[in-house]
Amino acid sequence: MKRENQYVLNFVYLCIILILLVKVVDMKDINNKLRNSIKQEETNHSETLDKHFDLEVKYGTVFDECIRLENEIQILSSYLANDEYEKYNKKN
Repeated sequence: MKRENQYVLNFVYLCIILILLVKVVDMKDINNKLRNSIKQEETNHSETLDKHFDLEVKYGTVFDECIRLENEIQILSSYLANDEYEKYNKKN
């Protein structure tokens, strides 16, 4: 009877070891999938960061152009105001 119990116990141990091996293989597969997912996310993040920096450069260029145009508008407005003032003074 004792010998049969030992066989049963060894069989249980073997089953537990096999189940653990299957779980290890499964966990390794899950780990690989997660690593691939992380690599993909890093790539997407890098691309988004590059687009962000490109847009910052474009924004800076457009902003500088807006400032330049505002200055030109002020100059033209001053010129027109001076011209109108001179016309008004010539009439009177």
